[in-house]
Amino acid sequence: MSGKAGGERGLRLGRCDLAECEGACCYDGAYLEPGEEEAILAAIARDPALFSSLDGPPVVDGTWRGIVAGRKTGVRPHRYRSPEFPAHFEQTRCVLALPDARCALQVHAVARGMHPFALKPRACWMHPLHDGPSGPVPPPADPAADPHRVDADYPGYVTFTECGRHRDGGLPWREALAEELKYARILAKRAATAAWRRARAEGDEG
Repeated sequence: MSGKAGGERGLRLGRCDLAECEGACCYDGAYLEPGEEEAILAAIARDPALFSSLDGPPVVDGTWRGIVAGRKTGVRPHRYRSPEFPAHFEQTRCVLALPDARCALQVHAVARGMHPFALKPRACWMHPLHDGPSGPVPPPADPAADPHRVDADYPGYVTFTECGRHRDGGLPWREALAEELKYARILAKRAATAAWRRARAEGDEG
């Protein structure tokens, strides 16, 4: 990694390329936020043919290293071809990934004329961003600062994925992740509008 890449200002990333990464970011599935499980199950019920390749329950109870626990998407065994696949990642893949690594939820959303991210768990469509107190935060340029680092056996997650690691020849991170940042702004605006309407309704009732 170039020494010029310190901090987010110098961070350069590549856009998602499933042919290159094989969807490695999906290796452990995704932990879900409220309402996301119901949205997933509703999508499967609407298009059983698309989800016919499901190999196991779509949503399960999960726990990870005693740090995270809750409902998450299920996984199935999968052998990754790339010699660059991180050794500390399990050889598994989210059951909602199609054989070509595309997300079935995204395919379903597009087919119904929805935003491609509309049905995906937040943890999925935001990758490699994560939520911060002032909005989406990019991955660090330095893998040693990976926010998912646990110990020497699990040195990190986001900086070990193809779209989350710094590339000297990549795009400025805001450009590479323009679609994700735009969708985050759309959802933030919706949430703010909903909160304003609730406050106004409560005021009218009072």
